[in-house]
Amino acid sequence: MDKVKRNTRCKNGFDGYAGASFCKPAYAGQFGNIFKTLAVNNQMALVPFFLDGVAGKQHLNLPDRLTLQQKVYKVIADNVWPIIQKLL
Repeated sequence: MDKVKRNTRCKNGFDGYAGASFCKPAYAGQFGNIFKTLAVNNQMALVPFFLDGVAGKQHLNLPDRLTLQQKVYKVIADNVWPIIQKLL
């Protein structure tokens, strides 16, 4: 992060992780807080969890259970765009 921040013309952000439903709530909360702290300490924008609303929902995956259906990418874009828009 320090290397990226040296370029003062860049506005920086990164993607966090909310832990979703596949982690124990206490662990997910602690893990998610790491990203919030990093964002604040480094004056960076944070996308809390770009898979919010889609993670762990098997009906949104293709039969391989890994690949997301096309319609999911709209949800992801809606999660990320407000943060990116602030950086522009």
